[in-house]
Amino acid sequence: MVVFDPLVAYLPAKVNSWQDQSLRGALAPLAGLAQEQGTAVLLIAHLNKGRDADPLRRLGGSIGLAAAARSLLLLARDPDDPEGEIGARRVLAHAKSNLGQLETSCAYRIEPKAVGNQVKAAHLKRPGRRG
Repeated sequence: MVVFDPLVAYLPAKVNSWQDQSLRGALAPLAGLAQEQGTAVLLIAHLNKGRDADPLRRLGGSIGLAAAARSLLLLARDPDDPEGEIGARRVLAHAKSNLGQLETSCAYRIEPKAVGNQVKAAHLKRPGRRG
C-alpha cells in the first residue's frame, strides 16, 4: 500500500486541484502504476468547511478526486456530539464504493494514546469497546 497524506502535498504546483481535468491527469499515471504493481493507493484529503448534503462535495478541490476514487471513506465530526465543535466524537462513513455495497457508518471517539515513552498519538476508539 502507498499512502499520500495529504495528497495535495505531493501534487506538482502546475496541477490545479480545483480543475477536474488537471487533477485526473495528475492521478492517471499513479492509477496505472498501482494497477500494474497490484498495489493499493490511499489518498488522504481534507474536508472543506461546507455543509453540503452530498459527502462527495465535502472534499477540498475538484469533485474529480471523489469521482476518480473507487472507494471513499469520510471521517468527520459527529454532528450529534453533545459537546459540539469541541467534542471528541467522529463518524467514519463509507460514502462511495465502485467495488461493492456501502458499509454502515461507525461512530468513534478520538482519545490520546501513548506510543512508546514520549509520543502521544490520536487513537480512534469505538464506544463500548476496550483499548
